[in-house]
Amino acid sequence: MIESFHASFKKEEHYVFPENYRTFEQARTNIFEYIEKWYNRTRIHSGLEMMSPVQYELIHLNGQAMIRDA
Repeated sequence: MIESFHASFKKEEHYVFPENYRTFEQARTNIFEYIEKWYNRTRIHSGLEMMSPVQYELIHLNGQAMIRDA
């Protein structure tokens, strides 16, 4: 799984943050934002039935709530 992340990062990070890093802090901030705001929330994942993690979580949390309510 980590190999998949690294491959995605190498391809996509440039498009999410196209500027060159001028400082270590800028690189750190942009990489954090790529992971936390884009990769972990918005980007679709094949392992999640081609949904974003947020979409997948909402569907499964709603599904679990429906099972509990039944």
